[in-house]
Amino acid sequence: MTSVSELNRESENNMNDDIVAQLDHQLRTIETAASAYDAGNKDESVAIAKSLITIAHHTGQTTSLLAHLRARLTRLFTTVDKPPYPQDWYSPMAEIEGKFQFRAIDAAAQPSTYIEPTHFRPTLERKKLTRQVQAPEWWSNEPVIIQHGKKTTRKVIALWASEASAPERTSNEQYVAALRQMAYEVLKSPDLLKLAKR
Repeated sequence: MTSVSELNRESENNMNDDIVAQLDHQLRTIETAASAYDAGNKDESVAIAKSLITIAHHTGQTTSLLAHLRARLTRLFTTVDKPPYPQDWYSPMAEIEGKFQFRAIDAAAQPSTYIEPTHFRPTLERKKLTRQVQAPEWWSNEPVIIQHGKKTTRKVIALWASEASAPERTSNEQYVAALRQMAYEVLKSPDLLKLAKR
C-alpha cells in the first residue's frame, strides 16, 4: 500500500517535471523568436520579453518559473561589465550602427558634427560572455543601459516590450536590440539549460 508521504512525493515530482517542461518551452520560444529576429522580424522581441518575464519575473502577485523550481539564484551569463559604470552613456547590450560625418570647421572656428539616422544591433558573439551573475541581479539590478545617469534594467525593458505598441517598439531600437541580447545570454547560460534538462 502506498503511503501518504510517497503519494505526496510523487505528486511533487510530477509538478516539478511540469515546471521543467514549461521552462524548456519558454527557452524554445526564445530560440524561435531570436531566429526570427535575426531574419528581420524585430517584432519577435515581444515573444522574447514575455518568455523572460515568465522565467525570471517574481513579485508578490506572480511566481517565476525559477521560483517554482526553487532556483531563483540560478547564475546567468551577462554582457554587462563589472562596476563602476560610466554615467553619461553605457550600452553593452546594443551597439550603435550609423554613419558619423564631420563637417568642415565653421566660421566661428568651432568644430561641429552631425550624425545621420542611427540604428542599434545586439552585440551577440562580438562581446565574449565571461561573467555570470545570479538571476535576481541579472533581471532587476544590472544596468543594461545608462543615459545621463539614468539606469535601465532588463526587467524594465522586458515589461515595457510586453505592453508597448508596435510603433513604440519601432521607435526604440535600443530596447529591442537589448532584448535580442538577453535571449543570447540566457541561451548560453549552462545552469539555466541544465534546469530545463537540456
